[in-house]
Amino acid sequence: MTTAELAVLRANLISEIAKANQQLVKGDRSVTKRSTGDLQKALATIDAETERVATTPTPTFGVVYAKDGL
Repeated sequence: MTTAELAVLRANLISEIAKANQQLVKGDRSVTKRSTGDLQKALATIDAETERVATTPTPTFGVVYAKDGL
């Protein structure tokens, strides 16, 4: 993944963390959002992957040696 894609994932996850403790009730049905701890772990994973991608050098060129030339 690119750093831009990871940044979008991170922003979405932070939005979910803000709503993590909500419980939605409609009639006889209810849904509780995921725990804050689980979301914090996911955020740490995204941050670690962003750091890895941002600090990994990418080769800009390659060198080819040929015995008889090209």
